[in-house]
Amino acid sequence: VDFRNWHHSLGSVPAITKLQERAEGIRHDELEKLSGKLASLTDQEREAVERVTKGIVNKILHGPMAHIRTLQDVKERTQTLRSLEAMFQLD
Repeated sequence: VDFRNWHHSLGSVPAITKLQERAEGIRHDELEKLSGKLASLTDQEREAVERVTKGIVNKILHGPMAHIRTLQDVKERTQTLRSLEAMFQLD
């Protein structure tokens, strides 16, 4: 049973990866929009902005990704992944 659940959970990986990529793309695009305003920052300050914004994205995504990984029922996992892909336009 554990192997079967693990094997079925692998189907979650592409959706989780797409979600992470989508969030990272948004983060990157928003920082690019502010590049003029951030130009006066030192390298250390820019690195701090990078770390903080990545941390925010990771914290927001942690709950949904952890939830998906814990779903044991294949039908429920499939429906949740479909909903996730629709909500975040991951296709």
